[in-house]
Amino acid sequence: MANSNSLNSNGSWTLSGPTWAKPNSKVDWGSNPVLDSLTLALFYTGQSYGDTTTPQLMHVHHMQEPIYGDSIYYSNNTVPVSDIDYANYEFIPGPNDSVVIDGDTVTPLVWVNLSDINPSMGEYILQADTAAMSDINTFNEYFNGLYITFSPVNEGGSLVHYDFLNNKSKMTIYYSNDEQDSLQFKFYINLATAFFSNYTHDQSTGSTEFVQQVVDGDTALGREKFYGQGLAGIAGRIQIPYVKDWSKLGIIAFNIQIALVSFFGDRYTNVFSVSILAASWAIVVLIRRFAILNQSSI
Repeated sequence: MANSNSLNSNGSWTLSGPTWAKPNSKVDWGSNPVLDSLTLALFYTGQSYGDTTTPQLMHVHHMQEPIYGDSIYYSNNTVPVSDIDYANYEFIPGPNDSVVIDGDTVTPLVWVNLSDINPSMGEYILQADTAAMSDINTFNEYFNGLYITFSPVNEGGSLVHYDFLNNKSKMTIYYSNDEQDSLQFKFYINLATAFFSNYTHDQSTGSTEFVQQVVDGDTALGREKFYGQGLAGIAGRIQIPYVKDWSKLGIIAFNIQIALVSFFGDRYTNVFSVSILAASWAIVVLIRRFAILNQSSI
């Protein structure tokens, strides 16, 4: 969009194993476990925004500190991570396209081998003893979690929505030991695990009028066009001068229409009717959804 700034999204996740849902169950890698591979699959929801034909470069790092489900995290929080990039994987998003993995056609997802570049994270998991693998909390204190990020693009680009709570989104470790071959263990993201997303913006890449108002602070431009953005983006303030003096004129009412554009799914605009009533020294704001209009009608 001509008036928008560039956005980069990063995510931090802890993981859970299916065995830990069973009481008194433990994970034992067996005698002399040997890593075969460590893979990560991220399941698409099918929703996206922008140009999905632009290649994306994914990076996956090992978190160096744990995060906790009972703590509060914001979209500008960060967590220390390892220097090793276990993915460095370039792909073209296909949120509605099936993919072929090892000869099998599967539902739309991104699949990346996390042990091709460096096997150390997979080997670290296999070094965990039965105490560290006894439940989700002790494992997360041992492993910490994954940090996933993407490189910025110079033009085009898209926001693609992944469903991390779907059981198709998982990390899988394949291994063998002295007793058996072709073993595997799956780690999932679920409501018992902690996760949060971090967002960074390069507001200098917006249009001239956007940069002048938001970056350079020319607030007078806000009389014609006003910007607001979530995901740790843009916060603004609307000032109505001399509003206290309106009470001298009795009851006053007027309407303001505000257009909001959705990031995901079909492009649409929510138009809200804002009724402002000024009486005495108080202002009561009543917000009512007025209509949903197709983006093409704007």
